[in-house]
Amino acid sequence: MLHFERWKIWSIVAVCLFGLIAAMPNFYSDAVIKSWPKYLNLIPHNKINLGLDLRGGSYLLLEANIDKLKQNWLESLVEEVRKGLREAKIGYNGLGKTADSVRFRIAKPEDAASALAVANKIRKPVGSLLLGGTGAPDLNVTTEDGGNAIILTPTPEALNQRISNGMSTAQEIVRKRIDALGTTEPSIQAQGASRLIVQVPGFDDPQKLMAVIGKTAVLSFHALDESKSVEDAKASGVPPGDRIYPADPVTLQRNPNQPKEYLLKAVPEVEGADLVNAGSEFGQQSGSPEVSFQFNTNGALKFGKYTQQNIGHLFAIVLDDKVVSAPRIQSAILQGSGVITGNFTVDETTELAIQLRSGALPTDLTVKEQRTVGPGLGADSIRAGTIAALVGAAAVACFMIFAYGLFGVFSVIALVINIIMLFGAMSLLGQTLTLPGIAGIVLTMGMAVDSNVLIYERIREELRSGRTAIMAIDNGFSRALWTVFDSHVTTVVAGLIMFALGAGPIRGFAVSLTIGILISLFTAWTTTRLMISLWLGRQRSVSRNITVPVGHDFFPHDLKIPFSKWAAIAVIGSIALNAASLGLAFTRGINFSIDFKGGTLIEIHDKAGSANIADLRAKIGALGVGSPQIQSLDDGSNALIRLEAQPGGDSAQAAAVDKLKSALGDAVEYRRVEAVGPTVSGEITKTALEAVGAAVLAISAYIWFRFEWQFAIGASLALIHDVLMTIGVFSLTRLEFDNNCIAALLTVVGYSINETVVVSDRIRENLRKFKKMPLPDLIDSSINTTLSRTVLTAGTVILALLSLLIFGGSVIRSFVLAMLFGVLTGTYSSIFIGSTVLKWLGVKRDWSGARAPASATGAATKGA
Repeated sequence: MLHFERWKIWSIVAVCLFGLIAAMPNFYSDAVIKSWPKYLNLIPHNKINLGLDLRGGSYLLLEANIDKLKQNWLESLVEEVRKGLREAKIGYNGLGKTADSVRFRIAKPEDAASALAVANKIRKPVGSLLLGGTGAPDLNVTTEDGGNAIILTPTPEALNQRISNGMSTAQEIVRKRIDALGTTEPSIQAQGASRLIVQVPGFDDPQKLMAVIGKTAVLSFHALDESKSVEDAKASGVPPGDRIYPADPVTLQRNPNQPKEYLLKAVPEVEGADLVNAGSEFGQQSGSPEVSFQFNTNGALKFGKYTQQNIGHLFAIVLDDKVVSAPRIQSAILQGSGVITGNFTVDETTELAIQLRSGALPTDLTVKEQRTVGPGLGADSIRAGTIAALVGAAAVACFMIFAYGLFGVFSVIALVINIIMLFGAMSLLGQTLTLPGIAGIVLTMGMAVDSNVLIYERIREELRSGRTAIMAIDNGFSRALWTVFDSHVTTVVAGLIMFALGAGPIRGFAVSLTIGILISLFTAWTTTRLMISLWLGRQRSVSRNITVPVGHDFFPHDLKIPFSKWAAIAVIGSIALNAASLGLAFTRGINFSIDFKGGTLIEIHDKAGSANIADLRAKIGALGVGSPQIQSLDDGSNALIRLEAQPGGDSAQAAAVDKLKSALGDAVEYRRVEAVGPTVSGEITKTALEAVGAAVLAISAYIWFRFEWQFAIGASLALIHDVLMTIGVFSLTRLEFDNNCIAALLTVVGYSINETVVVSDRIRENLRKFKKMPLPDLIDSSINTTLSRTVLTAGTVILALLSLLIFGGSVIRSFVLAMLFGVLTGTYSSIFIGSTVLKWLGVKRDWSGARAPASATGAATKGA
């Protein structure tokens, strides 16, 4: 275990250097990187992206109106059928769409075959055979009433393709609109079949952002039916081919004298798809803001021909099914350009021009969730996270050096390499660093040295049993191998579940924690072992009597605490506390954040220096948005405002935020705005329960595979105990339980099983070693032997968490408190719950448990 061939040494050094090189760009500005010599261009220049919570910006979760996509398709099918029947000179009636099909009847039975041929001609293949499509028709054509009625119904495959294409189009159009705002590095990602996640760094006004990207912006030019008024059409029926369109509410508000409704030809003369450009300008005669537009050749020909033939008549400019302008044609417009007027403001013409240039969205987009972080809070978060990371690193380093002397120094060097390689890996993968991600890094520092603690404590034990220095160190590494592996795999499982089922900050935490844990396996098993191997070689060249720098022991060597005698009391107490936790959760409830119950959270900074809570409560209370909860933060200049979920759904939620901002005006700075609609909050709750359940099941399955079913049941009950106890603390203390706390619960699950694995490995080893020792005595001996490891690993994690609690800021305080309590209860359950269940269930003495690879010489059978 301690011998390294030269190629292995250089391989380890090369991997560490590559991690350092990959991390280097994060420590230099872009200007400095550009000035590097050409030979440095071989170095990857990727940097870790800062999340919105660290540099400010807006986050929107948008949901597309899938039903409208379907209805738009059906409407286009109606027009295709009408055109086909007219060209074939087939009489028909009753042509129209239902909820999921297009239907019509033929006037003459002898035209049935021709009409069916027209319907079949409209069908198109789904997808492309070359690209993996089925090639099947997109429409099912059926008949009723002896063939006189024909129905065209979209197939599920064709509808899914329409939705997929529509979402791809929407994603690209949203990207174009955001790019036109001049922002940098926007992120637009699809989520599921009908949602888009939009993140725009440096843009902290989600209302303005939504005004630009959310409007469908379907532009069309229609002829007015001047043969009758809207009132007559309503009284006698709308003429075939006509439709009543409402006036645009904003335009109507500014010009109350214009008609409220217009009777227009349903089929547009020119469509917005023929636009090639649009811009904002001031009218040459009026001096008012207006939108200019330019058609392509096809649109210019159609627009010129129509205006030439209809001089003196009105025509309507329709945007999103609302008439924004209805001017009279004074002369033919042959240049293929024109203007849209409508008493716009400058901002409105700019937004409209952006929307028209980027194209029309295929359907409506609704805000389901929005989060905004101001640049001030982002800077504070970076400062707090950096301080917490530095303090945590220093605390863990001092602890390890004090506990293990020179070997502790080796651990600190390995920890530094671990963090550098973590930054390098995140840079290469293009990961985004969030504030919870920083928490993951700090927690990684505490858990990374866990491997070294396991190894060093085993070395101490081997030395106490009379082994030579070289043999003790070799046995310490070899016998701790699978304990280290098992304990880290369980945390990685929790991290992977967080990444798969979580979103936003939880994923950031999961990425940094998972990558950090995986790298810690490498550094503990190669880097630390290599340093100790080189040290041993130097010591052997000086003297044959090698003294291992074991540091300071925190526990006596011959502990004989009778844990089994207290087990029944501990378990009864745990059951009582778990029952109390459940009782508190059901009666007192949990202080859920808006993530789980919907609503709005706004953190403000009073520019005058002191936030007047009474004044804020009076202003907001008068808005009719429910009963606001307002509390002072930090030095009194900041305040946190919570609004309950608004009746009326997601649109009402956004309107409440607009009302509040209007009421508070410019006297405050908005450091953070989060609005979660009821739909998303319900999904977050469901996903959270699934994530915790999946973590418990996955980890229990792994323990069953690596040990035996009795161990798995004990571990599962210990996990459930820890989760229930943590929930009870949240209910008792009324700490806010937000989405980040789910990450804390999952990490507690991973950490708890980490501790349980250490005890279980020693119990398994002793079962083979002491065939006749009574099981309670054997379990007590195993717990006493591993107690120093259990407590010391908990100590390193607690040191890291305390730095986060003190310096990490209020945003992640609930998360850190959940983790702190979880570490404590996880340590307790690893000693009392899992081992007690094992004692009650019993376990085979002759069980081989050889589930580790045979190549791991002695590791699987010797335990830890």
